[in-house]
Amino acid sequence: MRAGLLEYCSDTARAESDDVLGLLITRMRSYSERQSTGEFFTPAAAANNVGDILLSSDRRPGDLLLEPAAGTGTMTRAAAATMRYFGADPAEYRWWLNDLDPLNAACCAVNAQLWRLGPHVTVSCGDALKHPRLLEQAVQGRAERASAEQKARPVLYPTTTRPPFWPWQFVPSS
Repeated sequence: MRAGLLEYCSDTARAESDDVLGLLITRMRSYSERQSTGEFFTPAAAANNVGDILLSSDRRPGDLLLEPAAGTGTMTRAAAATMRYFGADPAEYRWWLNDLDPLNAACCAVNAQLWRLGPHVTVSCGDALKHPRLLEQAVQGRAERASAEQKARPVLYPTTTRPPFWPWQFVPSS
């Protein structure tokens, strides 16, 4: 709060300009910790250049963009920024973002919201390079959880006669 993170994240243009959570995690972990997992934070300038190169070919809304070693999503941020620059909306694409580290995957999910990637984002945690079917498992698990949550949700007003009214509103006579 004191560092101004709330103000930074509330300004969409600023929030989309860099991966603050990635920088934070890099600062929190020691060099040896990062070395043991092969973790490397990509600077924004480098990610922007890669985003420009990757998205110079034809992409159509609905395409699936895969990032099997997303970290906190720095490359994804750059890809979304490039899309916006060329007039495309990242929310019209499907995204699969994965990382081996659960904390990175959680930060990537937060960043996906900050960067307005849309409703078609799957964030998974696992070794997608060794297990390429991880995407299917993550999507299936997400669909099963959403279905179970919907079935468990109570019906507040199970009535077929008339819509419910709040006590302070006028209730028409039946």
